[in-house]
Amino acid sequence: MQTSLYDHQLLASDQPQTCPVCGLRTEILSDLSHTLAKTQIHRCPDKGCGFEFVATAEDGQVFLSLNGLIGDK
Repeated sequence: MQTSLYDHQLLASDQPQTCPVCGLRTEILSDLSHTLAKTQIHRCPDKGCGFEFVATAEDGQVFLSLNGLIGDK
């Protein structure tokens, strides 16, 4: 795995993405999963949370890259 510009990386499942802060199902802001980067940008729809993160696929696994500490907005 290459070095990330993000503070945290978590392994995700094949289930719909959920917010790592509050647990709600996220909305996809940008879907680049069809490109070599295999990246999706997600945001929590909860107005009180609004956490954003990047999901990337690598070697058949999906990683969540969290920019900032969990709970930061």
